[in-house]
Amino acid sequence: MIGRTDAGIEATRRATQLDPLWVGGYANLGIVLQWARRYNDAIKAFNAALAIDPGNSRVAGMRGQTYYLIGDYERARASCEIKRDTWDLQVCLALAYNKLGRHRDAEDQLMKLEKDGGESAASAIAEIYAQWGDASKALEWLETALKTDDGVFESGVDPFLDPIRHEPRYQAVQQKLGVPDSRPQ
Repeated sequence: MIGRTDAGIEATRRATQLDPLWVGGYANLGIVLQWARRYNDAIKAFNAALAIDPGNSRVAGMRGQTYYLIGDYERARASCEIKRDTWDLQVCLALAYNKLGRHRDAEDQLMKLEKDGGESAASAIAEIYAQWGDASKALEWLETALKTDDGVFESGVDPFLDPIRHEPRYQAVQQKLGVPDSRPQ
């Protein structure tokens, strides 16, 4: 998250070598690879985690979100429809359903996330609005996240926020956090 992408990937990869049965190691590797925009590698890491724990809905959601990022909306939907009990799954389904033309279902997932997570899900809600092209609402939720959601610290590397990075309000959030925009160029 601070711009040392290769070192972060290598350290996380090393964790999976030290404990090859730890689901969290592969999940963390998938997240770091997603932040590095290495989506196919991220999917492989999430698949490795799911090979150990096939019912892990959080990992399935992160994998689905990564499928979304490569434009495979049907696989994103399939990965995330296993359950709907985590924010990762709700975000994934809101995004995938929207791209698949299931706008009412997408809005239902967003409303559920807002109801269940409220302001503590502000970063996730900002991701959805950014991907839906509503920069104003995305920025409003990102600013809320400054007060309520520690997930906001990931905003400098979050690929779902790429559509709003050029916005002065996004840049102001990054300045308040003191976190650099560390996404790979």
